Amino acid sequence: MGRSAGSAAAGGFNFQAATIALAYVHVLTGQPLDWLRDLPDVPREVESETGGPGDDIRVVCRDGTRIEVQVKKGLSGGPRRWG
Repeated sequence: MGRSAGSAAAGGFNFQAATIALAYVHVLTGQPLDWLRDLPDVPREVESETGGPGDDIRVVCRDGTRIEVQVKKGLSGGPRRWG
């Protein structure tokens, strides 16, 4: 059986937790995440470890849009986010 944890995994888990916390702040403040271009992405609920296509986070927006997120450390906003 392979290893499933270690310093690299711990760093990823911490980054995932920070991303979930950020999304929850947007739920509480009613502010858009600005993760999607030209789409209103004001979250109303956030789930983690969903087993869905993104697996790490599922965000349900006020308009019913569902966003699946695979969180990766080192990604950032800007034009390369979509490449």
